[in-house]
Amino acid sequence: MSSSTGKILRCLRRKNGLTQKELAEKLNKAESTISMWERGDREIDQETLVLIADLFNVSVDFLIGRTENHGETKGETLIIEDDFSFALYDMSKDLTEAQKRD
Repeated sequence: MSSSTGKILRCLRRKNGLTQKELAEKLNKAESTISMWERGDREIDQETLVLIADLFNVSVDFLIGRTENHGETKGETLIIEDDFSFALYDMSKDLTEAQKRD
């Protein structure tokens, strides 16, 4: 698992309005486990990767950073830069590069 997996997970969790505690409850895991995954301090097992992919409607390949394609999700780009994570939707095509950076 790449270190970006934790960043992708954090971005997806936030984008879906979930706290670490809420995600932990959905996955039957400890909140501290979610925190360790997001920091890259612990790897996510394959079975749980599949559960997370199903929960967020993305592919496992997307979760592990092998593709930028979400799987089922179309017209949406997830942008992850170091500790700054955010999602841009179709409206991003109307934004200037400066607006995207802001």
